[in-house]
Amino acid sequence: MNWISALNNALEYIENNLENDVKIKKIAQICLCSEYNVQRVFSIISGVTLGEYIRNRRLSKAAVDIRETNMRIIDIAFKYNYESADAFSKAFKNFHGISPKDGRVRSNELKTYPKLHFSMIIKGGKEMKNRIAEKGKLRVIGMKRTYKNVEEGMENIPKFWIEFNASKECTEMCSKMDGELKGFLGLCIPHETGAGYDYMICINSSAEAGGELEEYEIPDAKWMIFEAKGKLPESVQSVTKQIYEEVLTGSEYKHDNKPDFELYLSGDIENEDYITEIWIPVVKA
Repeated sequence: MNWISALNNALEYIENNLENDVKIKKIAQICLCSEYNVQRVFSIISGVTLGEYIRNRRLSKAAVDIRETNMRIIDIAFKYNYESADAFSKAFKNFHGISPKDGRVRSNELKTYPKLHFSMIIKGGKEMKNRIAEKGKLRVIGMKRTYKNVEEGMENIPKFWIEFNASKECTEMCSKMDGELKGFLGLCIPHETGAGYDYMICINSSAEAGGELEEYEIPDAKWMIFEAKGKLPESVQSVTKQIYEEVLTGSEYKHDNKPDFELYLSGDIENEDYITEIWIPVVKA
């Protein structure tokens, strides 16, 4: 699947609807994928969440109206889909550093957030270790959290890992790692509808769940498995970006709308030689 072309089409839809209700469902339809996946891939490739991008573009356009027109602030707020002048003023100040009222007299301090455009950049000579494997169902047990969208998950998953690493469940799970996959999984489970998903810190195990530990069965799939070498989280972020920008763009495979995960192997996550595996479920494009 050509993610670059699909996301550029989505950007056009967003730009044409900044004064309307931008529908994540519509963006997903344009990109021929789930609402969860379009949010995730957008943030991976752009470095900003889809929700933040839409907010920033609206606040950038609002600054033009503040600077160049005599529109009332409440009318500008409604124009860019804010429910009240207070909500708009708070968001405006967070982005521009000054209130809309002050922006009228200090317009040189207002920021500009340009429209994005994605381009394919061919990079040669950088090896990416990967393999294709077909696996049956994989049973996992672990701790789970639910997030309403990718933006909420990105903010809270690092906190979840800190909480988990200090918990008795972390120690308990280390002793139950009897499955094929040796290590902790960071498993993303998209909801069947909408933009929400569950995130599990889990292990491949036959042991019983209970207490804080829940059981889940990862569906059978064909997997494209990549190695990310280096300290966390930079190595995983870099390789994941390359996967969607280069490998899956123009590939014979596309992302299957099933759970995907990172497999964190044993070792020092601060070491430049540390290996993380990134498991992407795929189907023929």
